[in-house]
Amino acid sequence: MLSGYESNDRKVTLEELQQRLQQKKRKRDNVSEEKKSTSSSADKVEKDVTEALRELAFSHVKLGNEEEHGKKKRKLWKFKALERAKKLEEAMKDPEKDEIILKKHSWKSATSRAAGMKVHDDPSLLKRSIYKKKKRHQKNAEKWKERVQTTHKMKADKQRKRSENIGEGPKLVILSEFHLLYYFRFYYANGYN
Repeated sequence: MLSGYESNDRKVTLEELQQRLQQKKRKRDNVSEEKKSTSSSADKVEKDVTEALRELAFSHVKLGNEEEHGKKKRKLWKFKALERAKKLEEAMKDPEKDEIILKKHSWKSATSRAAGMKVHDDPSLLKRSIYKKKKRHQKNAEKWKERVQTTHKMKADKQRKRSENIGEGPKLVILSEFHLLYYFRFYYANGYN
């Protein structure tokens, strides 16, 4: 049987092979050019999308300068917020400063609420949340302490049981040998051999 190269109708000349190679190269070049053109158009689309997104805001009210609200401020610790709320209440007790502070605070809190930030200005709520946090911490500490105690107890029980089993090992061997001897003596003494 003849292979494909040796048969008469499948003989390929050097010129035909070179032509095929040139065609493959041209196809490869065309495909790479198409990819480049599509990637450049995709880059343009991405740039347009980023520019459009700068103008859009989802669930966020733009108030004044965007740079003010651009970065989220770190959340205040509740203790600091409680101190500030107490100072605000004390300042409101003064009749001269009351109106100025009230206007300033109300505008500040309204703009921050509109921007989607939480405003911690109620001392009773802050005290309650601090109390809940302390209680939760204490409860978790108690649970953890119980968990540690139970693991120590289980380890001690396992160790005790292991040492008992190790100590009983030689006794069991001696007892089993004694029982075997007793059995054989009984067996042979009664004529069961």
